Amino acid sequence: MPGHPAWGEDARLLPGWEAVGRAARRAATNPLTWAPILTAGVLTIGDLDNDLSDWAADNAPLFGEHAASISDGLKDAGTVAYAVTALIAPSGEHWVVNKLGGLAVGVAAISATRLLTDATKQASSRERPNGEDDQSFPSGHASSAAVHTTLAIENLDYVAMPAWARRGSSIALHTLAGATGWARVEAEKHYVSDVLIGFALGHFIGRFMHEAFLESGAIVEVGAQPLPGGAALSVGVSF
Repeated sequence: MPGHPAWGEDARLLPGWEAVGRAARRAATNPLTWAPILTAGVLTIGDLDNDLSDWAADNAPLFGEHAASISDGLKDAGTVAYAVTALIAPSGEHWVVNKLGGLAVGVAAISATRLLTDATKQASSRERPNGEDDQSFPSGHASSAAVHTTLAIENLDYVAMPAWARRGSSIALHTLAGATGWARVEAEKHYVSDVLIGFALGHFIGRFMHEAFLESGAIVEVGAQPLPGGAALSVGVSF
């Protein structure tokens, strides 16, 4: 887009604490991060979480008896959406270098989401509604779908399109992530609160990583100077 940097052009390994802090604040205060967390907290009052989750599993109003397999397909669709948007986002004349930089940030965000989700599962040891195991909280499907679709939406900011198409794409991708989580509830794999926290986690990491490492505007300079018996390595960060 005119006046917009090429996708991956501003990828930085060391964005600096100021950029990291700014990105973290903006990601945390985004409604799609705090609203699911707040809603999950409300559901802990009384038996709201259990009652809503039981109702969804018993009635399966959207996905029926195939909710589990559908949730897998929806999660995979989120992965495809990220890959496609990363491919079509204009990366300028240094296409290969910029693509590699942008993809490195995306892979880091996706990996961090997976690691934090798994660590939280181990720490919480919440039993699934169906009693299958104690890996219920948070939902890995929801966090994965959220980080992929959030990154996809950010990628589309680099693509020229009408305003209505941009809004429609954003709504569709967020709906895809939400549907992935809801299908897990209908499949009796998770409670609603598991899905909400998973969505918030994936969305936060996606927004944070993209802004901090792809839009930071920081410049990192690395230099080496030979010295007797060795060398000195210097790293400078400017904003």
